[in-house]
Amino acid sequence: MRIFLYGQDNFRRERKIQELLVHFRQKFDTEGLNIDRFDANEHDLSLVRDTAISSPFMGTKRFVIIRAFS
Repeated sequence: MRIFLYGQDNFRRERKIQELLVHFRQKFDTEGLNIDRFDANEHDLSLVRDTAISSPFMGTKRFVIIRAFS
């Protein structure tokens, strides 16, 4: 599943990301091993892509947050 959050309302966007993270941690990953955060301006996009398509570590799902993606 891919969810795109965009727009000028940073407060509500960050709140929604936190809600999604809480739900993900409760349901799939209490340790946080399969949660990755990237800033697209600071990381090579091939690294982001490889992380997003790789299998989760000892879990069933992976949560990847990419910021400043243009």
